[in-house]
Amino acid sequence: MIYVSSSCVQEIQIRKSILRLVSLGYGNIELSGGTNYYANLEDDLQEIKRKFNLNFLLHNYFPPCADHFVANIASLNKKIFQATLDHYLKAIELSKVLQARKFGLHAGYLIDFKPNELGNALRKHNLACREKALGRMIEALDILKKAAGGEVILYLENNVLSKKNRIEFGNEIPFLLVSTNDHEELSSLTEFNMLFDLAHFKVSQNSLGKDFKLDCLSLLSTSNYIHLSGNNGIADQNNSLLQDSELIGLITKKILQDKTITLEVYDGEESISESYNFLQDLLNE
Repeated sequence: MIYVSSSCVQEIQIRKSILRLVSLGYGNIELSGGTNYYANLEDDLQEIKRKFNLNFLLHNYFPPCADHFVANIASLNKKIFQATLDHYLKAIELSKVLQARKFGLHAGYLIDFKPNELGNALRKHNLACREKALGRMIEALDILKKAAGGEVILYLENNVLSKKNRIEFGNEIPFLLVSTNDHEELSSLTEFNMLFDLAHFKVSQNSLGKDFKLDCLSLLSTSNYIHLSGNNGIADQNNSLLQDSELIGLITKKILQDKTITLEVYDGEESISESYNFLQDLLNE
């Protein structure tokens, strides 16, 4: 099933984002970051879901918080860790209300940074102890899994290491779950489902000087939930799939079949449509 991220359209209220996507013909919508909190949000979501017979999934920064912060499931800062847990617990409960069976959250970081740093090149920070941060993330996942029960399946999304951040931090990687080695490491410590963002992985592999195609095919076999968008291999740009020949050359019907797919294309309605139609045609072959 193909979903379209609500972040593909720029609105400050999620109701407007959904209605805009519905007007474009999309009925499977992944509710993500970029909109503001308001009091009747949950009622609006239930009403719109019923009215238009929509399927929802929630992703990481949804529902929006009244006070924006950078969620970090691996933070060693007690305040940030608890705020992150509380946010994800709310997302799990809302997922149950909306009958959204999957919830994807970002893997953690070895640094805590501010909202205005998101998506930008970071200044070098002192990194937290990797072993302690991994332990913290596993602790959080255990709590969230119990809260989700059998109603919502949790997925951990791989982070992206841009070329600029690779240069800034050198061999010290400030993010968890970036590479195949990270996946193997975490898999040896705990059971988890991976939300595999191919665009993130492409940029990270290039930054690390590793083979994107070979390792991508290996990880694709481990996940039934993926995020798709195009980029130049240097930074996460959220471009049309059709602008990314390397990615287009990799994905096939066999690879995508029976997976939940979310498009995260931010460069206009035409790009969303082209990417969506390409995937539909591929799956219908």
